[in-house]
Amino acid sequence: MKNSFYFKDLLDHYLRCYDQLLASESDFPVNGSQKENDRNLLELKKLFLGWLDKGNHLADLESTGNKAVIKEKVLHFMINTLKIDSWACQILDQENYYEVSSQFITRAKEMLGESAFSEIFQALRNIWVMVALQIYMDVDVTLTDAMSAYSMLYPLTDNYLDNPSIS
Repeated sequence: MKNSFYFKDLLDHYLRCYDQLLASESDFPVNGSQKENDRNLLELKKLFLGWLDKGNHLADLESTGNKAVIKEKVLHFMINTLKIDSWACQILDQENYYEVSSQFITRAKEMLGESAFSEIFQALRNIWVMVALQIYMDVDVTLTDAMSAYSMLYPLTDNYLDNPSIS
């Protein structure tokens, strides 16, 4: 019985510590270049959302010619906003980066639904890191079930656990 009281005391202590750590916006000042980067990201997201809102599907990219337009916009964002060297972007383009991204988006939409674009985009960033690791380790770049499952943890669990309005 003594251990259960000890656990409760520890839990209460760490909950108080966590509550004191909550950051405010003033803890993270936003500079001008960050605002510009945010605008660029929003433009890219609006492009995707607008394209999807018109009833397009990822499978339509090849047949409609939109693949080149979207790829060009993504590469522009990576080079100009994220400051990734253009040669690195070209390597990523050659290494199934786009195909793996498309496959993951299709899977995520099946799980989360068509309207969950921000959650899918959040999970997609993990996929991009894992693709970069596959390239770095010189293994075939493919979407695995483990990559999909791990990436879906963020929209399905972390966002829920991180929500300050849920006790």
